Amino acid sequence: MFVREQSEYLDEGIRWVQKDFALDLQPTIDIIEKPLGLLSLLEEECVVPNGSDQSLLQKLCTNLEKFPEFKKAKPSQRCQHVRHFTIKHYAGSVDYNIDSWVEKNRDVVENAVLEVMGESTKALVRSLFPPGLCLGSLINWVA
Repeated sequence: MFVREQSEYLDEGIRWVQKDFALDLQPTIDIIEKPLGLLSLLEEECVVPNGSDQSLLQKLCTNLEKFPEFKKAKPSQRCQHVRHFTIKHYAGSVDYNIDSWVEKNRDVVENAVLEVMGESTKALVRSLFPPGLCLGSLINWVA
């Protein structure tokens, strides 16, 4: 996990006791954090109209299959509808079920909250929540 950091310490002459972590987790971190990685694809799926878990899974498989640490699930005779994928972590392979990821990640703001913020005594806060702002327009404004 800290292979890159240890290398930077050595390059910069920082005193450091070299540790053997046995596994460089940078590829796993890249799967999650890089552009077109898990987090950015999830965020994108949350803002597109009709975003769905199945569409997210397809995008993950398309964009992440180049990483050996990422495995897309194969349909079986019992189950033709695949709803999961696997990421290899330091402790082994972990299966992730994609159900409800998009719904759980969406930032849903109740219209009542928008109204309360729009009535703030602070001018800056009021300017961020103008009259007539509703959930749908907020999503479009942020996207």
